[in-house]
Amino acid sequence: HIIDREGLSGYILLAGWSDDIPAFLAETDLYIHTSLLDTCPYSVVEAISAGVPALAFNVGGLPEMLPEDTLFAPNDHIAMVDYLLGHQQSLAAIGARQYERARHDFSRTVQVERLRSVYTSFNRKP
Repeated sequence: HIIDREGLSGYILLAGWSDDIPAFLAETDLYIHTSLLDTCPYSVVEAISAGVPALAFNVGGLPEMLPEDTLFAPNDHIAMVDYLLGHQQSLAAIGARQYERARHDFSRTVQVERLRSVYTSFNRKP
């Protein structure tokens, strides 16, 4: 296994399936989402709601979920690692910022207002 061979097993865990996501996230410092096609990955929602900072590729619905500085060009693992190395000490602050952004942007009030604006835009006469 390359993680073991490179001496990274103390830092990287490929956890696989878990039935207790909150407990798993409580022990997590960072969530990296590397999907190349995703509309609204629930795993990112779960990480953000637990205050776990998330990094992801700039695909699908992720630009609506994460701040631009935590999104990376698809398959640009080098930029993602460079960002992580430059922000190791501020992971908790990044997680808090993402949580606050999501708490506002995805609040019931904001979502209802966005939906209302979609529906009322159809009723406008030219």
